[in-house]
Amino acid sequence: MALSNKYRFQIQETTIGTVDVNPINSNIEFGYESGDIERIKKILSTDIILTNADYQIIKGLEATGVCQTINFYIDVYCSGAWVREFTGLIKIRKCKFNAHKCRVVLGVETNESAKCLNDISQEKVNIYDIPFHPAVYSFVGTIETITCTYATYTDVPISIPAHIFNNSCITAGQGWTLTENKIRNITAGSTSSVFNCECETTWKRQYVIGGTMPSGTGWIAIGLNWARAVTTFADPANSYGSYAAPLAGDIKEANTITPYFGTGTAETYDNGTYLNDALPYFVNLGGCTYTVISDFFGINPDATAPTNTAYTAAANYRRLVFWKNADVKRPNVVQNSTKMFITFEELFNELKTMFNVEMSVYETLGIKYVRIEHVSYFDNTNGLDLTAQWANVIKANEYIYLSDKLPSQEKFRFQSETDGQNGTFDGSPIMYDKNCTDAKTIVEFNASLSMTNFAAMLDNESVSDTGLAWAATELQNSQNFILSTSELNDFMTWTKFQDQFYYYNRPFTSGTVNGVTKTFTLGRIKSEDVEVINYDGCSFHALNPVQLIKTKLGWGKVENMKYDAANGKLSLSLLH
Repeated sequence: MALSNKYRFQIQETTIGTVDVNPINSNIEFGYESGDIERIKKILSTDIILTNADYQIIKGLEATGVCQTINFYIDVYCSGAWVREFTGLIKIRKCKFNAHKCRVVLGVETNESAKCLNDISQEKVNIYDIPFHPAVYSFVGTIETITCTYATYTDVPISIPAHIFNNSCITAGQGWTLTENKIRNITAGSTSSVFNCECETTWKRQYVIGGTMPSGTGWIAIGLNWARAVTTFADPANSYGSYAAPLAGDIKEANTITPYFGTGTAETYDNGTYLNDALPYFVNLGGCTYTVISDFFGINPDATAPTNTAYTAAANYRRLVFWKNADVKRPNVVQNSTKMFITFEELFNELKTMFNVEMSVYETLGIKYVRIEHVSYFDNTNGLDLTAQWANVIKANEYIYLSDKLPSQEKFRFQSETDGQNGTFDGSPIMYDKNCTDAKTIVEFNASLSMTNFAAMLDNESVSDTGLAWAATELQNSQNFILSTSELNDFMTWTKFQDQFYYYNRPFTSGTVNGVTKTFTLGRIKSEDVEVINYDGCSFHALNPVQLIKTKLGWGKVENMKYDAANGKLSLSLLH
């Protein structure tokens, strides 16, 4: 079949309009492959060769300047009409000319939906050029403190000294948390098994006056107001040493439990940037025109997300704010930061790492979209069923396991560790059965620009000034507060991210997360190559590479796809 019977080739330029050309190619190959930042992108893998009169057109355009860029289109004839199969750009400076043979090999680049985004994805942007920088407060309400001063206790059992505390100045059940306990003047009791002492205890609580119940857990209604504990007290058992023979005059101090708000003073972080402002700003640099959609982050949501744990948890991350690290380390300085340069690629990679999200770029009815969603969003739509036309499948059922996707553990890191391995913020690795893995294979998820432990960052010189400090926020009475439960900003910990977003797409069905055995949704660890013959161009045109394709191994995700137009052969690399 001659290509001209099924395909139309056009160039378009302002001075000449739209002109049909006739390449001398005997074949043409289209395809899809994994994109630089997007999930998958369309490619043209065949050089386009023009001769004679078509060559002269390109030569004429060359004369106007080597920087000339020309639109290039390939259409396929389907159901009585031409439909656009491929959109590209011819760059004169990338063409290969043969004046003797009147021949030119066109330097064609894809100009599909994601091209503009890819072009600007590594452009450095000062985050302070993004309009509007909200003030965010470390917590809603105030931290109330009360100390029940030293009182005398007699005949206290030696076996339970850590349980001695003074609650004479508080009302039980109103959110008061023991944060500091002191014992002094220890003397012998009436028997050898008891002692006497004086005890002073400091209590704290988070207190909000009026309004509806704030976000988070643990709130207690006190009339029209709200209170909750500021931390869970870690009872310092045996912290007073041995009292087998207590000595008169001893002064003993229990472990001091720091409230999760750090100093207990409300900090104001007044130089942040909303993620929901940043993403549209970044994707529309350099004349790009994209609409951002994300059910996950709550940006122009269209209610197409699946119902699962990840999207339930996502409700807490729809007011994400980020700062330059320096503004969180030193929130009370007179002069805020004015410069912090990052690229869209860097910003998206941080989101991808923390939240296990992916990006799809596409065009519908002339509008270009950037969709960012959790991985579970993209693997839930079935497309082509090859088992219905299996007679045309000439290569299938052969697959290999991807050994680099079968690690013994997966490690998760922020820019710096702040609470040590196995801590809440730094988390711990996901561990897998070593009988199924290569013990030396370790996969790292490194959010190399990001920090989230605000309490630990305060005046901490071990944390770089350069980087992105992230917080999940909530809106209360028209003000933004960091969303927290038992630690400041604890919605932004690796422990949370793992429990909420990383049970999906894992290499095995179970593993150990933060010391607990968990069940996972299995990821795609098998690679299958498939070839289909007698596949026509219109069927390829209708094929959606984002949708799953079914073989006798089940529904597979497209990793790569190539279509040989002259021979009607579709070649697929699928992940199962």
